[in-house]
Amino acid sequence: MLHTLAMPAALTLVALLVSTAILPYTQWAGVVATAFFSGLWILANAPMEGDVLWVWSTTHGLTGGDLAGLAGIVIAGLRAWWLYRRTTRGKSDAQDPTLTV
Repeated sequence: MLHTLAMPAALTLVALLVSTAILPYTQWAGVVATAFFSGLWILANAPMEGDVLWVWSTTHGLTGGDLAGLAGIVIAGLRAWWLYRRTTRGKSDAQDPTLTV
């Protein structure tokens, strides 16, 4: 029974890792995929959570498994910020002939 519950969580983790690995080669689609699978991992990781690292209440806390989802959200956010900055900076730098790409 446990392995049937762990399979969707394992597939979600694999999708999160793959979407994060291909993030440098993708644009906004990679950001959306990484953020989506990070959120899905946080919801689906119950069979593979691990130790509780920080307890909020008797039924809620931060586990080792949650850290993968949180890291994915942070990575997606940083990549989105980088893409946004590159897009906005590219428009203003296009008028400056001294800058090279």
